[in-house]
Amino acid sequence: MSRAVVDCENAVVIMGKNAQADIRAALGVIVDGDEPAEHPRSVQLISCGVSAKNTVSVTSRTPEVLTLSLNRSVRGKSGVCEPFELPIRLPSDNNSSLSEYDRMAAFAAETLLK
Repeated sequence: MSRAVVDCENAVVIMGKNAQADIRAALGVIVDGDEPAEHPRSVQLISCGVSAKNTVSVTSRTPEVLTLSLNRSVRGKSGVCEPFELPIRLPSDNNSSLSEYDRMAAFAAETLLK
């Protein structure tokens, strides 16, 4: 199996479970905070998980709303983004195939690309 090569300083890479890539340059690499991750020191790592030790975490959840938190400053495309929280409304039909990790990764990617 060949590994994807990423060499683009404006790319945001979202790593799925057991994914492997040769990341030479990227704006950031988003990983599941519960999975081990290797990356070059020159690339910003954004971990997502339920613990506040992760860069992005869930601070509260109800059946209707999931509140996501950026727990520390990150370097985005437009400069430094300071910590903040964002409540997102969840679909009422509960048929979404998106996991909490998917939602945290999308939040992180959007934050980096702004």
